[in-house]
Amino acid sequence: AGVVASASVGADDVIAAEPASQSSAVPSGSATAPVPPGSGDGADDEPSSGELPRPDASSMQSATASRKKQRFGTTMEKHLAALRGGATFLRLAAHDIGLDDFVSLTEALMTNKDLRHLELINVQVGPDGIVLLSEVLKVNTGLTTLYLKDFQVGPDGFVPLAQALKVNVKLTALSIIGNKHGPNDVVALAEALKVNAILTTLRLDGNIDRDVRLSIDQCLDRNARLAGERRVLRQQPAEGP
Repeated sequence: AGVVASASVGADDVIAAEPASQSSAVPSGSATAPVPPGSGDGADDEPSSGELPRPDASSMQSATASRKKQRFGTTMEKHLAALRGGATFLRLAAHDIGLDDFVSLTEALMTNKDLRHLELINVQVGPDGIVLLSEVLKVNTGLTTLYLKDFQVGPDGFVPLAQALKVNVKLTALSIIGNKHGPNDVVALAEALKVNAILTTLRLDGNIDRDVRLSIDQCLDRNARLAGERRVLRQQPAEGP
């Protein structure tokens, strides 16, 4: 066990297709005949160019945002339904989730005991999202594997996550890949592992100070040894009276 440098991992994500727009028919009784250019009451009538009016940029942006919000909400409802149905694996990517949806997800994970493996890829929820996830790790008793890729929360953004590891009693594998973590993040993780006796696998990329890396490796080796001892104890038959 140790700090493993990981190659970039691709996500098998499929973006849901936009729903086809529905055309609306005009009742025949309400249709009116087109008025030829120059035949109106006004003297300043201009000939039509034959082109439909184009929506302005703000209208297009608003419509796009509305469609994305609707799609995100629908996708998140499916994820939450899966959690309620006892799902043990969940993968979410950037096109699946927004910050409001992330709040709903973390609230559900606070009491969920079935999910074992959670992957969050390119989810742009910022430092606030990491704080929410850290609160989950403090109380969740089901999650054993957490994979975070391309979160881009900036230096010191993962310090709250490291603090949560001090009290987490279930997570055995943590991957933080493709994130611009700083030296304080890595030091915080190393300090947390001095207390945490459960985590056996930690994957980090980027340059890590040699002494900090050695400290992490020693803690992970200790935890792996303890995990082996725990497995042996569970396999031993109960002693009689």
